[in-house]
Amino acid sequence: MLFPSEVAGFVYLDPTDFPTRAELAQLPPGALEAIFNLPPIPTDMPAGLRAEVESMVGAVRTEFSEARALRPPQDVPVAVIIAGAKTWPGTSEQARTALLQLQIKHQSEWTQASPKGLLIVPSKARHFLYNEEPALVVDALAYVVRNARQQPGR
Repeated sequence: MLFPSEVAGFVYLDPTDFPTRAELAQLPPGALEAIFNLPPIPTDMPAGLRAEVESMVGAVRTEFSEARALRPPQDVPVAVIIAGAKTWPGTSEQARTALLQLQIKHQSEWTQASPKGLLIVPSKARHFLYNEEPALVVDALAYVVRNARQQPGR
């Protein structure tokens, strides 16, 4: 983190999960394809957007190694809200559930590393938590702020 003295905590709203091919190979059929099978980039895509999509494709090809190497600071409160009803297009309910469980496993590690970690999985939220669960988002923000103030040196 570039400015640790300026960060009091983190609130993640349905953050992207970065599983490996090996992890996904253990899940029901369709899970690996949901993450790693990418559609072709349209030839008429604007240059700036194309560059962004190509960057994401590069991350997929390296199994998100750069993103998986990142770790949130362990000395600040962290709240993670994972949308429990999100879907991955073309996946079965069994694969969807397995992908969600894997994301919960990964992101519970973030919250457990924090002195004041909070993990919430609202079962009816699909992705846009600020629209679907605005009160829950406000509660998570308040939780992090309240716990950041209780830390020494803050």
